[in-house]
Order: sequence, then C-alpha cells, then structure tokens
Amino acid sequence: MSGYVAKACPSFEKSDLWAEYWKDYGDDPEPQNFTLMTAFVRHVIELKATGRIEELPATFDLIEDFIVRGDSYVHNLAIIGFLEDLQNDNLYKGGMTHQTFEKYLQPLSRWWWEELNWFWAAKGTLGSSGRAFPSGMPDPRTDPRLRSPGWA
Repeated sequence: MSGYVAKACPSFEKSDLWAEYWKDYGDDPEPQNFTLMTAFVRHVIELKATGRIEELPATFDLIEDFIVRGDSYVHNLAIIGFLEDLQNDNLYKGGMTHQTFEKYLQPLSRWWWEELNWFWAAKGTLGSSGRAFPSGMPDPRTDPRLRSPGWA
C-alpha cells in the first residue's frame, strides 16, 4: 500500500509524517494501512494549505482507482481511511475545510464523499441513501466484493 501512495504523491515519502509512521509501525508484522492513510491525509491537507497542489490530481486518481478496482479492504481503505479522514475538519487550520478538496473528487469518490456526509448527518448507513450510482459503479448493497459489516 505504501508504494502506491508514495508513487502517487512522492513528497509524502520525504515527509516527517512518513518517517513517523515507519518509526512507529515499521516493525509490525502486519502493515497498519489505516494509520498510514491517516498520515497521508494529514500530508495532503498540508500540501493544499501551503499551495503545493501539483500532486493532488494523482492522489485523487489513486483513491478513485482504489474504489474502482480494489478488493473490499482496499475499497474501505479509500473510503473510510482516506475520504472520511479528509472530511474531518479537526485536521484543518486557518479556516480551511474539507470542502476545498471537492474539486478533486472523481465520480465514485464523489458519490462516496456525499454518502459519508449523508451518514454523518445520521440519515442511515453507508450505501443506503438510495441515491443513483454513477455509471459503472457496482451496488455496494449487493456486490460481495464491496460488502462490509455494518453497511446497508
């Protein structure tokens, strides 16, 4: 997982957040990918806050690809690990909010972004809003590749 993220956003591999992640989790027998994704989200926010946006399109291409082609774990990592963390306005400073990233979202990541908003407004479980799916998106309620405990 770390290789994909570093390829999409090379500056992450050179960041203090990357070094801290490897210092804390590098010896773990199982990769802590959700923790890595949280560090990555913090890096992406820092990039945007400092105007270093060159790597953002490739970053959001990667997230879309994780949603489109990933197995259930990778799919969840993109949605819960990246998009949901990115929506956490507690990670932002200086008046910046998560809405600043909406222009980078692609069709499936946008759908899940809106689904997360719907979920956090306490309207139901993820995947159960009844909104139309983007063209080519499998139904998360019936596609076994996308099923996850607690989803509709």
